[in-house]
Amino acid sequence: MKMPQNSVKRLSRRNKDKRCLLSAYSGRAPELLSGYKVFYIFPVFSVLSLTGNLLYAAPANTELPTNAQIVSGSGSVSQNGSDMTVLQNTQKMITQWDTFNIGANASVTFQQPDSSSVALNRVTTAGASQIYGSLSANGQVFLVNPSGITFAPGARIDVGGIAASGLDITDTDFLNENYVFANGSGPAGDVLNQGDIIGGYVALIGPG
Repeated sequence: MKMPQNSVKRLSRRNKDKRCLLSAYSGRAPELLSGYKVFYIFPVFSVLSLTGNLLYAAPANTELPTNAQIVSGSGSVSQNGSDMTVLQNTQKMITQWDTFNIGANASVTFQQPDSSSVALNRVTTAGASQIYGSLSANGQVFLVNPSGITFAPGARIDVGGIAASGLDITDTDFLNENYVFANGSGPAGDVLNQGDIIGGYVALIGPG
């Protein structure tokens, strides 16, 4: 599908300050403050990719994210077979996960207060996130994994907005709406999309 003119913005400005600033609420493309790539579509109805090849084996068809720990905000996580529901009671919520994989026959649904609500999901163990199934939210979802993130062919993402990043963001910056992503002690992971994403904005943030 041919994108309308000016609907895709690719930013690649370098700066000694190795950070990436995401202006999620403004309707503008994220501002890039370092040698990292942000690919951004607004509105989103096409496929966007930072790198071209699937690097990891697919998860089990019914695999879901594991060991959720809500560290800021209020909410709960429930599971019914291969379907997971993340209930968010506050405007902002931070959840740490051991893994965040969604198998081809699995789904994760975020139920949030409204479209301006944001859920930060941080993966704390080694291994890239593999999204093969369905991820949906009525609000905005941030997924951070320094090992990388893959939205595989067949993945279905339907959200109010999403930022998927191989760079991390501090809890303080997130809660203060200072959306600055920076690499931690190691290199940033690649972000790959070969799935279908629908949302008000998409920011895929990975190494340049």
